[in-house]
Amino acid sequence: MTEKKGVGRKKILVYILGILGIFTIVMLLPLVFGQRVDTVLPREWTYEVHQWGQGLIVKDEKVYKTDFIGETYPIVREGDRVRVGVEVAEVASLRDTTDLKNQLETIENWISFLENASSSNTDTNQSNMELILSSIQTEILEGNLQKVSSLKENLLLLRSPDINEISDTDYSTSNLEELRIRRTQLINSLSQYSKKLYSNHSGIVSYNVDGLEESLRTTQLSDLSPVYFDIIEHEKDKTSVFKIVDSSEWYIGVLIDMDDQEYVLGRSYEIKITVNEDELLQIRVPLVQDLDFQDKRILIFKSTSYIGDVYHHRNVYSGILLSRNEALGIPNSSVFKKDGINGVFIKEFYGVVRFRKVEILGVEGDITYVSRGNNDGYLTSRDGDRIRTLTIHDEVIKDPSKVYEGQILK
Repeated sequence: MTEKKGVGRKKILVYILGILGIFTIVMLLPLVFGQRVDTVLPREWTYEVHQWGQGLIVKDEKVYKTDFIGETYPIVREGDRVRVGVEVAEVASLRDTTDLKNQLETIENWISFLENASSSNTDTNQSNMELILSSIQTEILEGNLQKVSSLKENLLLLRSPDINEISDTDYSTSNLEELRIRRTQLINSLSQYSKKLYSNHSGIVSYNVDGLEESLRTTQLSDLSPVYFDIIEHEKDKTSVFKIVDSSEWYIGVLIDMDDQEYVLGRSYEIKITVNEDELLQIRVPLVQDLDFQDKRILIFKSTSYIGDVYHHRNVYSGILLSRNEALGIPNSSVFKKDGINGVFIKEFYGVVRFRKVEILGVEGDITYVSRGNNDGYLTSRDGDRIRTLTIHDEVIKDPSKVYEGQILK
C-alpha cells in the first residue's frame, strides 16, 4: 500500500514538472524560433485640420503725400506709434544747399559772439558792439592773425543777401540787427528746399506704401473681390511719403475654394497667418462677412488686437481651423487594410502579432495620424460596437508585410 502511494506521488511530480517544462518551452520559442522585426511606439500629437487660402490684410490707412520732390528723411521710425501733431518726416530737395547752410552757421556764430560781447554793459551796447567790430577789422587789416584766430570761422567770406545771386561779402562789419534779419532770410530760403510732414491722425507709422491703401478700405469690405488677392504691389504714387495705420482694428480676408463647409457669421474661428512659410500669428477672431463668387468665396474676419504684428503686411497665407483632435502619429508604412479595414499590426507583450483597427485623421509627409479613440482606447462603430484601437504603449510593426496575425516574434 505504501509502495502504491509512492508511485502515485512520483507520477504527480512528473506531471507537474512536465507542465512547467512545456510552459518554459512555449516561453522560449519566440526567443529561439521567432522572427525579429522593427517596431516603433506611437507619438502623441495634436492633429489639426485647416482650410488654407490666400490672405489679404485690410487696415484703415491714411497716406501722407507731398508735391515736393526730394529725399525722405524719417523723423519717426518705422513701426512707432504717434499722436496727432507730431513731425513724422522731412522731404529735402535734391538741390545742393550747402552754401546757404554755411552762411546760416556763420551768421549764427556772429550773433552769438555779439550777444555775448554786448551783455556786459547794456547801457553802451551799441557803442561797444561797434568798437569790437572796428577792432576786429583793424586786426585783420594789420595781418595780426594770432588775435583773430579764435574768430577765424566768423570771418569767412559770405555771399550777398540776395537769394538768387549772392556775391561775396564780409559780415564782420554788420551790426546785430542786420545779422538777425539776414538769419531770418536764410531760414526762409532753406525752408523752400524742404518740406516737413506732421501727423493728422494717431496710429502706427509705416514708410511701406504699396499703393493699395485707397483701394482697400475697411468701410468698403463688401467690395472686396478675388482680383485683389493677385495684386502683390500696385503702382505707387510718387508723391506718397508714409502712412499712418489705425491701431484700433484691422481685417483679414481669406480666399478659399467654394465647398460645403459651413461658416457662421459672428462665430469666432481660430486662424493661422503665415508669411513666406513662417508663422506670423495665430489668433481667434469673429467672422464678419462671407462673400460668394462663382467658384470662390472670401471669408472676412475682424481683429482688434495684434496690429503691431501685421501693420506692414498685405498679402499673407491663412489657415482656418476646422478641427483639432488628440492623435497618435505612426509611420505611413505601418498602415494597411485587412478585409477593407484600416489598421496596423502590433507586437503584444509575449511577442504575439495582433491586428488593431485605426481611424485615420490625416497624413502629413511620412506620418499618418490616427484617432486615440475614447479614454479606454476603443473606437465606436456605426452599430455602436466597441472596437479596440491603437494605444500609446503598443509596439507598432513598421512593415506589416513581413508578419501575419498570431505569429510569435522575438
